[in-house]
Amino acid sequence: MRPDLSLYRQHRAARDVTLEGVTVPGLCATYHSRPEQSRVATVGVYRFAEAEVFMSWGYADEAHCRWTAYHQDGVWGEPREGCPDVPYVLSLVRQRAG
Repeated sequence: MRPDLSLYRQHRAARDVTLEGVTVPGLCATYHSRPEQSRVATVGVYRFAEAEVFMSWGYADEAHCRWTAYHQDGVWGEPREGCPDVPYVLSLVRQRAG
């Protein structure tokens, strides 16, 4: 299940985001967080040309994302374990760039 962003606060925004060492021009992100017991839960929501591409979430004290969900054709797909697949994200961005 995807995180409910209404339970988080946005704490940062970025443009031309870098994913695993690859800078993606035009990819923007908003980063959200909330306390969860003794940890901090985090969510990143990524957009290209104002359209949502994917979101990833987990905990601030972990090196990698726990889950990622992709947004295509106006709907969110099922969450997948782990960080976003960079080649897949690049293909989605290329499709949206036209």
